[in-house]
Amino acid sequence: MNLNFFFELKKKNEKLIKQIEEEIIVYDEIMGCISDNCEYNYMTIDFLNYYNNLSEKCVEKLNIIKSITKEINVDIYKLCEHNFITDTIDISPEKSQNICYCTICELSKNA
Repeated sequence: MNLNFFFELKKKNEKLIKQIEEEIIVYDEIMGCISDNCEYNYMTIDFLNYYNNLSEKCVEKLNIIKSITKEINVDIYKLCEHNFITDTIDISPEKSQNICYCTICELSKNA
C-alpha cells in the first residue's frame, strides 16, 4: 500500500471521528433535554437509558477509530520521505512553542 492510500484512509477516519463526536454531543443534549423538561417516570428513564446506551456505543466506536488512526499514522511516518521544518506556534497571547513537523505528512518528528 502506498502513502496516498494511508493519507486517504486517515482523512476518512478523521471525518468519522468528527461525526461520532457530534453524535455523542447530540445524545447528551437529548438526555439533558429529557432531564430538564420531564418528570421522571418509567418512560423517561427508559429514554435516558436508551440514549445513554447509544452514546456509550459511540464512545466505543470512537476509541476504536482513534486507535486505528494512530496505527495509520505509524504507517504514514514509515512510508513518508519527510521534509521536516521547524515552526513556531502560538499557545497563548504571551507564549509560543517551537514544533518540528513534516510538510508532506504533517506529522511531528518522531511521532
